[in-house]
Amino acid sequence: MYSLNEIDAMAKRATRGAGYNWGHAEEAGKATRWLAEHDFSGPELLAQLLTLNDSKSYHKTAPCFENGKWQAREGDLCPLLAGSILSDHAMDISGSGIFEFSDVAYPLFLAPYAVVASGGTGNGAVLFWDELVLHVGPHGVAVSGNREALMSPFTAQVTCRIDRTADVVASLSKCGRVVKDESWRILGKLAQRTFAPATDASRLAGAGAGVSEND
Repeated sequence: MYSLNEIDAMAKRATRGAGYNWGHAEEAGKATRWLAEHDFSGPELLAQLLTLNDSKSYHKTAPCFENGKWQAREGDLCPLLAGSILSDHAMDISGSGIFEFSDVAYPLFLAPYAVVASGGTGNGAVLFWDELVLHVGPHGVAVSGNREALMSPFTAQVTCRIDRTADVVASLSKCGRVVKDESWRILGKLAQRTFAPATDASRLAGAGAGVSEND
C-alpha cells in the first residue's frame, strides 16, 4: 500500500520517463492519484498505458478533432492527452457540453479529467462506454451498468456530458492505494529515466565524498 502522495509522484515521473512533457506528466500524476483515491487501480492502468505508448510518437496518439469527435491521428487515442483537451476546453468545443472520443485506450483515465472539466460549471459529469455509466463529481463517483468495462484497455467510443446530478454522488473507499508489485516496478523503471546519470561534477557539487575516497 502506498500513500496518495507517493502514487502521484511516481505516476508523474513515470509519465515523464515515458516521453510525455512535464505538463502532461503532472496532470497524469493527479489523475492517477484521483483514481486511486476513488478505489480504482490507477497505478496499474497507468503502467499498462505507458507500456502501450512507450514506443509511440506524440503525433500518433494525440487527439485531433474530426467529424465531431476527438480521435488519434493513428491508432488508439491516449486518454492522458485527450483528458487535457477535455479539462482545458470543456466549454469551448460544444455549447451542449457533450464530448465524444473515438478508439480510446484505457478510457477510465478520462474520468478525473472530466471532474476538472465540470468544475467550472458547478456540476459533475457523466461518461458512457461499453454499456457502462460513470458519474463523477467533486464529492465522488457512482457506477452503473457494465462494471467490467472500468478496466477495459480499449473502447470504440466514449461520450462525456456535463451533468447536474453527478455532483451529489457518494465517495467510494480508498482501497486503490494497494498497488501490484509488477505495476510499481514498471512505473519505477520508467521514472528512472528522469534521473540524470551521475558525473564527477555533480558528485563534487553535492553532498558526500565526491570523487575521492576520504573515509
